[in-house]
Amino acid sequence: SSTTAQSDGTFSANDIDIQAVVGRSVSWIGRWDIGVATRFISSSIDNYSARALSFDLGLIYHSPSGPSVAAAITNVGTTLSSFDGMDEDLPTAITVGMSHYLAHLPVRVTADISIPRDANIGLSVGAQVNPMAPLFLRVGYRSLLYYDRTVDQESGGTQAKWQFAPSVSDADRRQAFGVSGGLELAWRKFSVDYAYTA
Repeated sequence: SSTTAQSDGTFSANDIDIQAVVGRSVSWIGRWDIGVATRFISSSIDNYSARALSFDLGLIYHSPSGPSVAAAITNVGTTLSSFDGMDEDLPTAITVGMSHYLAHLPVRVTADISIPRDANIGLSVGAQVNPMAPLFLRVGYRSLLYYDRTVDQESGGTQAKWQFAPSVSDADRRQAFGVSGGLELAWRKFSVDYAYTA
């Protein structure tokens, strides 16, 4: 027997992301960093295309003696056109996080929570160690928090509970958590980074 390959044609695809970003520091009860980004996004596949306009807003509060706290809202905007002609919401998300240098140790710990518009909540924790001047070592862990609703077959009632990704039975959801690590070598204005995610 033999197999004959047949071409069904070709198509092209491209993505464009144009951003304008502005940021500044403000001294008001401590030091604040504030930034705004406006983004135009265009994507096309063959004869289909989609375009969107969005903006991001973020701020960081640098405490003189305590942790730094940050918050951001991303992908706020609208679709100008979509692949199938249907209006779609952008993946808007709110993220809040903090970082803190431990006293008398070259260690910074971080934590953040991300709340998307129509997806599961993401939780992340991490740490950075600076054992010597040019070297930074990093480790982190991320998990998703699910709100599951199940129907009791006997009573017909609905049960709802929060679950972390490792406790969720669905195999696909188990891929949504894991450990990451990395390192950075910094010298003057130059740096080299390496990261690994399990």
